[in-house]
Amino acid sequence: MKNKKGIDIAKWNKITDYKAVRDAGVQFAIVKVINSQNKPDSRFHEHINGMYSVGLPITDGYTYVYANTKDKSKKSANAFVETAKPKGINTMWMDLEDNAVKGLGSKIIDIIEIYKMFADSANMKFGIYTGAQYYNPYLKPYAHEIVDIPIWWARYPYTKERTIMADVPDSKYLPAGIGIVGWQYSSKGVIPGIQGYTDLNVWYKETFENIQQEIPVEYNPFTEPTFSVAIGKTGNDASWVQWYLWRFGKLTNSTGQADASKINGIFDTETKRQVMAVQALLGLNADGIVGKITRTVWKKICSEECYMMRVKHMDKTQAWLTIAISAVMDFLGILAIPVFLMVGCNLIDYITGLIASKYRNEQMNSYKGMRGIAKKVCMWLLVVVGAVVDELIKYATQTMGFNIQIPFIVATLVAVWIVVNEIISILENIVDIGIELPPFLMPIVRRIKKEVEEVSK
Repeated sequence: MKNKKGIDIAKWNKITDYKAVRDAGVQFAIVKVINSQNKPDSRFHEHINGMYSVGLPITDGYTYVYANTKDKSKKSANAFVETAKPKGINTMWMDLEDNAVKGLGSKIIDIIEIYKMFADSANMKFGIYTGAQYYNPYLKPYAHEIVDIPIWWARYPYTKERTIMADVPDSKYLPAGIGIVGWQYSSKGVIPGIQGYTDLNVWYKETFENIQQEIPVEYNPFTEPTFSVAIGKTGNDASWVQWYLWRFGKLTNSTGQADASKINGIFDTETKRQVMAVQALLGLNADGIVGKITRTVWKKICSEECYMMRVKHMDKTQAWLTIAISAVMDFLGILAIPVFLMVGCNLIDYITGLIASKYRNEQMNSYKGMRGIAKKVCMWLLVVVGAVVDELIKYATQTMGFNIQIPFIVATLVAVWIVVNEIISILENIVDIGIELPPFLMPIVRRIKKEVEEVSK
C-alpha cells in the first residue's frame, strides 16, 4: 500500500487557505482536540470545518497529556471522546512527552490503560505519540505491556525547511522492534496556506484504511453510522455511504459501469456531489450530508431491491418458497411464529401418535387417521376464529372513534395455547413409546399452559 503524507495541527497553526493546503499535496490531517483545561483546542472547530470544506480527511485527533493521576486521566480521556467523537474523529493519539508524565514508573501504564479504555468504550482506535527522549527512559522498560499499541514516532533527521512533496528521510532513522504506523519526520514543514512551520508526517498504515475485499451486492458490509456523515469523513462511515452510492450507480469506472473499487473510505468533494444527486433524485434535502432521514430512505429502497436480487439468483422453487413465506410473515405479524410452531407440533404429534398407538395396543384404521387429521384442521380453524374476533374488536373500536390496532392478539393466544397442548400430547406419546422424560420437562410445559390460560382470562 502506498504511504500517505499529512500534517498535524493545533492552535499555533493558523491556516489562511485550506484549498492551498490540499493542493500542495497534503493527504490527511491530525488535529489537536483538547487543551490542558480539557476544553477544545482554540482552533479545533476551525481546523475541522476548514479541512472538511475542501475534502481533506481529518483522520485522527491527539491530546497532549498532562494527566499524571488516574483521576486526571479519566477526566482528560472523557473530554477527548466527548469533543472528538461527534466530529467523526475515530482515533485517539496519546501524546507522551511532557515533564508532568515523566518519572511515573509503572504508573504510566495505568494511565495509558485509562485513556485506551475510554477510546475502546467509544469504539475509537488508540495509539501513542512519542519519541526516543521519552520512550527510552519511561516506556521502554514496560514495552512488553504496550507491544500491541500502535506508535506514532517523532524523529527529525534534518533541521532544514521541507515541503510536503520532498522525499521522506530514510527509514534507518527509525528504531527497530517498535510497531510504528506513522512518522513525524519534520517540524519545519512549509505549506502554502499555513502561516509558520508545520509538522510533517508519513503514514505507513492508515487508520482510515479501507480493507480491500470483494464488496457484496446483497447487503452493506459496513456498520451504519450513528452521526451525520459529511465531507471530510473517513473510514467505515464514509464507506457505508459509498456502498449505497455504488448500488445507486453513482460510483462508476471510465466505461460508466458501477465500480466497487471506488469505495475508498474517503468522503471527498466528488462523494458529496454524488450524495446530493441521489438526495435530489429522491426528493430529499440535497445538502450532501447523510443524516438519519437520508440513511432511512436509502436503507428502505435498497432492502427491497436487494431482497428481489437475492430471489432472482435462486431457482424457481426456492424463489417461490421464499416469497410465499415472506408474504405469510408480513400478513400474520406476531401471529406468524406461533402458527408455524403450531403446524410443526401438529405434524410431530400426529406422527408420534401413530407410533405410540402400537405400544398402547390400539388398532389404527383409516377412520381414526382421518379423525386425527380433522382434529388438527379444527385447531387451525380455532386460530382463524381468534383472528375473526380480533377483527371484530378492531372494527368495534374504530366505530366508536378509537383507532386501536389489534395485531392478532386473541389469535396469538389461541395459537400459543394449542402449541402448548400439542407439546403435552407429544410428550405423552413419547412416554407411551417407552422413552423416559426429564422430570422437570412436563411440569414446565404444564406451567406454561396455566400461564397462558391465566392471561386469556
